[in-house]
Amino acid sequence: MQERKKEGELSYEQNLTLDYAKKFSKLTEKQTESMAAELQEANEKLKEENAIAVANLMPDNKEELSLILAKERFILSDEELSKILEVVGKYKK
Repeated sequence: MQERKKEGELSYEQNLTLDYAKKFSKLTEKQTESMAAELQEANEKLKEENAIAVANLMPDNKEELSLILAKERFILSDEELSKILEVVGKYKK
């Protein structure tokens, strides 16, 4: 959106989206991509979309993580959830 803004005027909706992203993003784009890749390495069941959702939402506990992944057809064990939360914890610092 920031690159698009340099090219010209953004629509009302685009301005709202850009403002929202600035207020609530916790990581840079590169950090998000790095974290998503590391999450996929930690658990091969995670699709890229899942890993990015986890990176964007940065869950604090297993319950929050389970809610993020609730629509998926796979079930993760407590050990798998813990590994994912360990990766999230590294990026929260």
